[in-house]
Amino acid sequence: MVRSMMLTSQPTFLVGRDGAQADVVVMDATVSRQHAVIINSSSATFIQDLDSAHGTWYDESGRTLHVPRLGVKVGEDPVKLIEGSTLRFGSLKSTVFRVTGLEPQKVEKWQPPAWADVPARDCRLEVRSNTVSNPYLAHLDAGGDVEEVLPLRTRCTSFGRSAQHVDYVVKDDSVSRQHAAVVHSPDGESYLLDLGSSSGTYVEGRRVSEQVKLSDGMAFSLGTCKMTFTYRMAAPSGGKRKR
Repeated sequence: MVRSMMLTSQPTFLVGRDGAQADVVVMDATVSRQHAVIINSSSATFIQDLDSAHGTWYDESGRTLHVPRLGVKVGEDPVKLIEGSTLRFGSLKSTVFRVTGLEPQKVEKWQPPAWADVPARDCRLEVRSNTVSNPYLAHLDAGGDVEEVLPLRTRCTSFGRSAQHVDYVVKDDSVSRQHAAVVHSPDGESYLLDLGSSSGTYVEGRRVSEQVKLSDGMAFSLGTCKMTFTYRMAAPSGGKRKR
């Protein structure tokens, strides 16, 4: 049987046989009442033996064999834990503790679909923050002026909170690291895709779950961020753009 326990909610976790004192209870005669302690610091997590009778064993290679005392015996000095390592307490061989979650989960950069192509005609996004910081502009409606024009010249433009993963960074807590993207098709259409965000992508105030074809003047937003993006595209040759 496999069980898991989060060890990030407090600075230390006591391991031992005494259920009245230990945070992690290990019921075995070879485990001391107060056997070892797991210590969380601002930079790392450590294991320290508390002068137990039968020892604490640390295996950096992460072997999960049910073999007692496998690895290096932990002394009175704290030992830094690494991702995937295993711990054994006393002579217990039926239970092995694996350490996970020390390293942040790696997020791969989203890749556009194979059908994506460079836009067939000029298109752009008008960016509005929808906040008025200049008192001399207070007479204007919030977001009345375009604050930035974002040209859309590549196969796709992604939006999110992580500068390492997206083309346009939106610094808002409700925005996911990789939140949404505008993708262009070979037939000249542009689509808005939500990239599995937690707080949603909204077109004209409605949350979308599938890709949405964008038309001139259509506005979208991310999460609860007040910033809006209005899609604009050039009119076909000889035509006029709708306003």
